[in-house]
Amino acid sequence: MSIKNKKEVLKTIKTTKRIVNNKEYTYHEIYFGIDDKTGKKLRKATTDKNKIKQIVEDFYAMYQPYGSIEGYNGIDKELYLDAKRADVLLKDAECELSIYEVVKKYVLSEGGLCRCTLADAYQQYFNSIPEIQTAHRQCISTRVAPFINWVGRHYLCSAIQSSSMIEYLQLNAHWSDTTKNNVLSYVKSFFEWCCHPLRKYAKENPFKYIAPIKIKYTEPEYMIAEDVEKLFKAVEKTKDPYYILYCALSWFSGIRRAELERIQCKDINLEEDYIRISQPKGWTQGRPPRLVYLTPNASEWVKKYYQPREGFLLPHASTMYEKRLIRLSNKLNIEIPRNAGRHSFITHHVAWLQEPAKTEHLCGTSQTMRERNYQGLVSKKEGERYFLIVPYKEA
Repeated sequence: MSIKNKKEVLKTIKTTKRIVNNKEYTYHEIYFGIDDKTGKKLRKATTDKNKIKQIVEDFYAMYQPYGSIEGYNGIDKELYLDAKRADVLLKDAECELSIYEVVKKYVLSEGGLCRCTLADAYQQYFNSIPEIQTAHRQCISTRVAPFINWVGRHYLCSAIQSSSMIEYLQLNAHWSDTTKNNVLSYVKSFFEWCCHPLRKYAKENPFKYIAPIKIKYTEPEYMIAEDVEKLFKAVEKTKDPYYILYCALSWFSGIRRAELERIQCKDINLEEDYIRISQPKGWTQGRPPRLVYLTPNASEWVKKYYQPREGFLLPHASTMYEKRLIRLSNKLNIEIPRNAGRHSFITHHVAWLQEPAKTEHLCGTSQTMRERNYQGLVSKKEGERYFLIVPYKEA
């Protein structure tokens, strides 16, 4: 791999003009060197000259951890020699690995740590999360990825210090304390994964001793029956069966949003009026499945709008339908708090049924959470009104 050093590469920028679809564009092309395996020239082109330095950084970050690059000082001689020795040993093994894979996976630097960039580690970490956990994947991409981009994707995991998180949170001082704690928690989990003995990308979690911000307790917000009636009248007018079904199951079954996305059509039993939650919250840690028996009004909504199909009932629902609900709430001039469906259901179900243990089992929550957040917030009459919200019946 014959790669030029950074200074030489920046001198190779060529500016050309091209006509694409009858429009003239200015391209800035950079030449990095030649790939010895393919004989092809390694080039990158961009129409934005301001992005050139970032493109160069990203390119070298991609090659730095993998092995010797002639003419590039980022790879030290000892590391390259260790890589060659490891490569010789591995030739006798059953698996065949290139010199670059050897450095990436097996060559250890000082302290027994594997040289792995944040970009590489993040990609591995993200891919380790099952595709079914769409909500968790989305949280990782919106919390961990921006932090890594801010620090620098080309940095080694072992080089990150605790001060970087403090600076990052100070830079985003406008965030709420809950958001800051959320970001800290997800980034901590990522580095905990990096510190695993099978990976050794970092000696210890740099953010291990950063304590989350103490937040004053606030009661979960819920919607009163009157506002829910207004909402469902408007939702039903859309005549979108899956949108209506998503709202009905959110407000009248107590199923979590992430669990809704994992419901398969085969899990729905309309004869006995229940839905099997085969992958509940914490299912990867061994939490068992549960049956959610539908309330009479939820059963009516499901039977009217359920349309059987293969696979998942509501894939990507939280991203598709939550935005629609926000627009609808602005139009109706009613407030829809975060997780309003589940919070409203539990609050009214406890008041209506007067059997807390059943509510806890139905929603997969604990007695402590129920007593702390949902007990005694509405009257029995309000609870009864809530569960009388049914689909419009034509005369």
